[in-house]
Amino acid sequence: MLAVQTPYAYRLGVVIPFLMLHAALLAAPWVPVSSGLLLLLLLTYAIRMFGVTAGYHRYFSHRSYKLGRAAQFLMAFLAQTSGQKGALWWAAHHRLHHRESDREEDVHSPWQSGFWWSHVGWVLSNRYDEYDPRAVGEFSQFPELVWLDRYHWVPTAAFGAAIALLGGWRAFFWGYVVSTVILYHCTFSINSFAHLFGSRGFDTPDQSRTTSSSLCSRWEKAGTTIIISRRGVAGRAYAGGRSTSPSGLSRC
Repeated sequence: MLAVQTPYAYRLGVVIPFLMLHAALLAAPWVPVSSGLLLLLLLTYAIRMFGVTAGYHRYFSHRSYKLGRAAQFLMAFLAQTSGQKGALWWAAHHRLHHRESDREEDVHSPWQSGFWWSHVGWVLSNRYDEYDPRAVGEFSQFPELVWLDRYHWVPTAAFGAAIALLGGWRAFFWGYVVSTVILYHCTFSINSFAHLFGSRGFDTPDQSRTTSSSLCSRWEKAGTTIIISRRGVAGRAYAGGRSTSPSGLSRC
């Protein structure tokens, strides 16, 4: 049975934009759509999901491959167009999640704190606004990454503005608003659904599972394999078990 902890405070500065994006979806029946706009939706989702999985996850959290200084900044920028906070913030908490997976100190375990908390509550709550810079010490030494992490809203705002300026309000709605909301929940489902449903190929202490239908997992496997093969780094996008090492190649 899932345990549910006491709710934590939420800051309106984070919650309101999140709710506004979701509320905007109610306008979908009145926003004309075309095959071109649907293609734009798919492309903006795919590109940014690549940033989330190959950037936030594989590079900054697990160090599965190597990038130069300029390339890692661009990867962080791309990842942050997803609107899922800073790359250093993301990586620091993900490493803590691996170290404490599904135990009391896990930042987003559905087995410890309930489904809602693991899916989205922990991201919106102010409980984990801060992180220990030492957890990502190899990246905290780069001032441009620290700046980007502090002003994490800049990439996603710039991405949305570029779509609006180049394509108009319909492109902004389908290519940014709808795309971003889908991207949110495909990513968040790894923390919630993937720890509750699916198969367990290995007997591990945590409750992580393989969910073959996950779009997030499929994009991660494809995207990261491309980078790894181009750079000659051994490994795959995900393996069947968990690792507590930053460079461990695990599922989520």
